[in-house]
Formats: sequence, structure tokens, C-alpha cells
Amino acid sequence: MQEYDSLRERILHQQTKYLEKRTAEKEATQKQKERKPGFDGKWYTDMDAHLPDNDQRQFESQTGHKEGSKADDSDDDSFWHEKTSYTPESRLETYQHLSQKRKADEAPKKSSWQVPKREIRLRTEDGRVLNVNQGK
Repeated sequence: MQEYDSLRERILHQQTKYLEKRTAEKEATQKQKERKPGFDGKWYTDMDAHLPDNDQRQFESQTGHKEGSKADDSDDDSFWHEKTSYTPESRLETYQHLSQKRKADEAPKKSSWQVPKREIRLRTEDGRVLNVNQGK
């Protein structure tokens, strides 16, 4: 209790330093998000780099499907290899990325595989009662 005044001042000073640090981190992440995805800091950017070759386009048009989702893989790799600071915003962004990926993976599974509901018959066509024992 005798050192309360000096401790209080130190704590307040630490809080202000922390708040300044957090605002600087928030501004840095905001600037990073505002950067355009096609510009990587070089003068020349290949605008057609993400487009597949003509042979690949012809294959896709003939078969009706893509051979692999290379664009998704490259986006995923760039996301995971990107260096970020350990902040609440970065953790939230990681969580959102994982949930979007999970939803994208689950969506085709749900629509393609649906088990039809079993019809339970309690009586036959002539009116006799059937014994229907079901497990719990």
C-alpha cells in the first residue's frame, strides 16, 4: 500500500503504451487489407497469370469440369504462409477463413448424399397389425 502511487503510475503508463501499440497494429492490418490483390509492389503485373492455358480451357469446356482447384490451393497456401502478428484481429481472420473453408467442403457433401427417410408401415393392406419393434 505504501507504493500504491508509484505502482498506479506505472500501470497507467503501461496501459497507454499498450493502447498505442494496439492502434498501430490495427492501422497496419487495415492498410494490409486495403492493398489491391493484383499489385505486389512490382511495376509489371501479369494480368493473365490466374487464367488457365488454352489447352486447359478446351479440356474444361469438353469435359465440363476442372481437373483441380489450383486457384483455391494457391489462395489457401498464400493465406497460411503469410506472416501476421498474433493479434485478436488475425486470430479472428484465421477463424473466418477456416469456417469458410469448412462450409465450402461440407456443402457438396450434404447435397449429393441424402438418405431417404424410411417409411414405417404399421398395418398391411388387408388391415392386419404388424409388429414393429425398434431399437432405442
